[in-house]
Amino acid sequence: MTARYGALSNFVLKVTDLALVLSALGLTIILRYSPANNVDFAVDYLSERIKVSNALLGIGLLITWHLAFAVQGLYLSHRFTTQSRELKEIARAVLICMLALLVAAQAGKWPTINLGTVALFGIISFSSIAIMRLLLRWNLRRLRRRGLNTKSLLLVGGGLRGRRFGERLQARHDLGYKLIGYVDNDRSFSDQRIAG
Repeated sequence: MTARYGALSNFVLKVTDLALVLSALGLTIILRYSPANNVDFAVDYLSERIKVSNALLGIGLLITWHLAFAVQGLYLSHRFTTQSRELKEIARAVLICMLALLVAAQAGKWPTINLGTVALFGIISFSSIAIMRLLLRWNLRRLRRRGLNTKSLLLVGGGLRGRRFGERLQARHDLGYKLIGYVDNDRSFSDQRIAG
């Protein structure tokens, strides 16, 4: 039952990442090329560039961006990873997205996509995705401290190392693990209670 909810939240995360990258591209083009007095710039800009070849390049770009985030491991669990490691993964994925945008711009002969545009796109993409991921991490830890979004854990080994690990998990409620017990084949543990 939890796999279904995990798949749904992963799907929402993937769609959000792509929406943020697309929004970053749109914002970049507006910031770099929109005249100050032209409110309809976005509509005019898109109406000039709607072609089958551009649509196919756009679809390929979206697929490449999705793969860039997936390959960097951004859709795997980050319960035990540090924030800096997750930010490095985001930075590498955004760098791949920037390179893919440059390649697509060369293939489609898009004059508005140059190094300056791609650099601004990268800054906006990284900033928006990093802020969203850090807010998500903060919210999940807050929920786990309240006992929501937890996972049950059965440790194999009741020795010193297993008990220390269990104590560390019980001290960190923000990780969201509920220790239900230990499994060990040593008969000396059969009558003992470890950590309650």
